[in-house]
Amino acid sequence: MFYDLNQMGGHIPKNDRRRFDDRLAEWNVMLRSTPRLQRLVLGINYRNSKEIAAQSTALLKTALPTKVLSEAPVFETGSVVEYQIKETEILDTLCLALKQLLSTYAARDLAVAILGVPHKRLGDDLLGRGFQVTRDVRDAATFVGRALDLRGHERQAMVVLAPPTHRLTRNFGHAIEAYIAMSRAIRQLIIFTAEVGQ
Repeated sequence: MFYDLNQMGGHIPKNDRRRFDDRLAEWNVMLRSTPRLQRLVLGINYRNSKEIAAQSTALLKTALPTKVLSEAPVFETGSVVEYQIKETEILDTLCLALKQLLSTYAARDLAVAILGVPHKRLGDDLLGRGFQVTRDVRDAATFVGRALDLRGHERQAMVVLAPPTHRLTRNFGHAIEAYIAMSRAIRQLIIFTAEVGQ
């Protein structure tokens, strides 16, 4: 039996605990009303590489009732790279990463998702350095903004700017947002973790 959680009222906004609890309650009613249910499997079907699917689902392992499985990806050529950087290095490091990615991909095939790291002027700073960036996910330029705005929009390569993982997974809403950002990457995922104040 296939049961799509997103069909039960659409996506839940970050920190909307009441809607999340309501959805789980409805889901539990469905599970209890299914005769002789013996196994529960949570799955995703994004078109990521095996490496990216493993990285993004690992974030949710402590927040859900069972492990999230992903359908077998058709390719294993993706890459996940993770770097720890100082807050003062964000702009220079991001510029270097985007220059390298633009040698392989078009600007519209890239996105930068900002998660819980205060850097509101990042898009303007990148424009000032000559990059084609936008805050509108539909534009033919590199998207720079919130992960939530990327729902339904995949990119060949994603750069995720985030606090350290232990800070993301303490808050369920932030973990979901990080998962959205990471699962948007099809072939390449770069994660820059920056501890604020360093």
